[in-house]
Amino acid sequence: MDRDIKFRAFNTTSKVMLSIFDSTSQTEWYLPNMKDECCVYMQFTGLEDKNGMDLYESDIIEDNVGRIWVIEWSDKLASFVFSWAKDRSQRQPYSRFNSQQRPFRKLGDIHANPDLLT
Repeated sequence: MDRDIKFRAFNTTSKVMLSIFDSTSQTEWYLPNMKDECCVYMQFTGLEDKNGMDLYESDIIEDNVGRIWVIEWSDKLASFVFSWAKDRSQRQPYSRFNSQQRPFRKLGDIHANPDLLT
């Protein structure tokens, strides 16, 4: 199974999102020290929103019913899950979303757009 491997980083000092690795690119990428305290690293989920935008962990999405979700990694399930923005303890895997809720629309991410969660 081929899968695109991509990472991005949000620099908490400069408030800039950076693409730091893309396995589909011919460019050699520099993957910075993962313990860099000024950056938050996020992995590509392998999914796209209805406009073809890549979805990463920490992205804020809206389903077709109008509910807001945050994409997070679950160590327990060893997969990405969608946490309901109003109650982040309510989580479900992508497979549990029915066809009425999909496709999603990317609104932003929790680092650059925390106001979308209020």
